[in-house]
Amino acid sequence: MQRYVAVLQQDPQNVDALYYVAVLALQEGQLDEGLKLIRRALAVSPAQARLHNLMGQAELRQNRDKDALLSFGRAIEAEPAFADAGAGPLRPRRAAAADRPAEALASFQRAAELDPKFAKLAGKD
Repeated sequence: MQRYVAVLQQDPQNVDALYYVAVLALQEGQLDEGLKLIRRALAVSPAQARLHNLMGQAELRQNRDKDALLSFGRAIEAEPAFADAGAGPLRPRRAAAADRPAEALASFQRAAELDPKFAKLAGKD
């Protein structure tokens, strides 16, 4: 953490450092700080799938499922082969819980196509 903070002191817009400090903040339960850092990184590099995915994970932790689904969708738009968007099966499960069965099924199937470990969850084993 100290190394990333030192990088940010020298280069406040370093997307990699912002990302990793955000990850650490979220792991420590500092959701507001993590979200602030993710937003800073997205302002610099709005097309990075990993940033949108991390935003979605943080939003899920705040029980903001609709926002999280949008963030996961942005991750997939930014990088269509980004199988981790929504932590794999997490996005489709949240879509199903939000009474969006077609999106849930499509998400499960897409995750299974991109990463075979999700095939079992999509009913393709």
